[in-house]
Amino acid sequence: VRAGESFVARISLIHEGRLPAMSLCAGLDHSRRKHGRRDIEMPLDASAMQWVPDIAPGATSTIEQSLTFLRRGVHEMPPVRVESLFPFHLFRSTQWLDSGESMVITPRRLDWDSEMAWQVIHASLRGLAVGLSQGDHQHYVGSLEYRAGMPVRRWDFASWARLGRPILREFNSAAKQTVTVFIDTTPVESDAAVTPMSRWRRYADDEDASLERLLSIASAGLETLVGANVQVRLVVPWQAPSVIQSQERNGKLRSVLCEGASDPTPLLMALAEAEPVDADTAQEVLHAMPQAGGTFHGVVFSRREREAADLSHLPDLMWLNINEDSRDSFGNMAVSSIDNDATKVLA
Repeated sequence: VRAGESFVARISLIHEGRLPAMSLCAGLDHSRRKHGRRDIEMPLDASAMQWVPDIAPGATSTIEQSLTFLRRGVHEMPPVRVESLFPFHLFRSTQWLDSGESMVITPRRLDWDSEMAWQVIHASLRGLAVGLSQGDHQHYVGSLEYRAGMPVRRWDFASWARLGRPILREFNSAAKQTVTVFIDTTPVESDAAVTPMSRWRRYADDEDASLERLLSIASAGLETLVGANVQVRLVVPWQAPSVIQSQERNGKLRSVLCEGASDPTPLLMALAEAEPVDADTAQEVLHAMPQAGGTFHGVVFSRREREAADLSHLPDLMWLNINEDSRDSFGNMAVSSIDNDATKVLA
C-alpha cells in the first residue's frame, strides 16, 4: 500500500463464547495506538463504529473500514474496539483487541505531471531498457555475410563497402539482463531548497521532503525498469522488512531481486524503512557493486552530484541526480546531463 493512499481493511470478529453476542458496535480505533496516532487518517464516515446485531457461538462477522497511512514504514494496525450494549442499551462494556497485524507502507506515488525531473529520468531509464532488450556495443561478437531471411539488428556498412556484399554486425545478448540499482540516500546541504519545479506536499511538519521525493522518484523508476522486462537487483543498505522473501546477501551487502515484467511490490516494500546513510556508507556500497564491463549495468538515484562520489571503478554507471536542473534552453526541450543517456545506450 502506498503512503497517502486509502485502502479497505477487512475485520473478522470470531465469537468464541457459548452464548450469542448481541447488540455490538465494532471498528478500528486509531486513538489507542501506542505511537503514531497522527500517521493514520480515517474519513469521518469510515471511522464510525459499525453496528453488529448479533453473532452466534462459533460464528464470524465481518466489517470493513477505510483508512490511510500518511507515512511509509511498517505500521501496526490499530486495535479493534468492540462495545456491547446488551441488554437494551442499558449497559456499555468496551474492550480493545489487538490483531497483531502490520502493514508495509511504501513510498508515496509520484505525481508525474508536477515532477519535471522525472521526465528526463524516465526517458533515460526507458532508453536503458530498450538498449538491454536489443543488445549494445559491449556485446558485439563479430560480423557475417547477410543471407535471405536472416534477422537484421545492425548493418556493418564499413565492411559492406569494403567487400561489396551486405554484412551484418552480430551481438551476443544475454537472455536475462539485470540492472543493479542503488538509492543513495546521503543528504546534501542544499536539501532545504528542493527543486522549484517540484510541488511536494508535506503530510507532516517533521517529514523529510527531500528524502521522500527521492524515494518516490526511485520507486517510479523501479516500476519503469521492471515493467520494461528488465530484471532488477535493488541494493538495500538499510533494514528491509522481513516479509520480503526474495532478499539476498553478498557479504555485508543485502539486495532484493525482482524478475522483469513481474510484480515490483517487493522492491517498493524494500523502500518502506529507507533512511539516510552517510557518504562513507554510500561509498562502501558503490565499491561493493559489481565491476563495470561485461553484462553489468548499474543505476544510482541520488540527491548528490556525480562528482561527490568516487566512481573510478564504475565509469559506465548511470547516475541520476533528482535535484539536477533538467531543463536547458535548447529548443525548449528537456536535456539531461546524465553521462549514460538514452542516445548513448541505443548507439
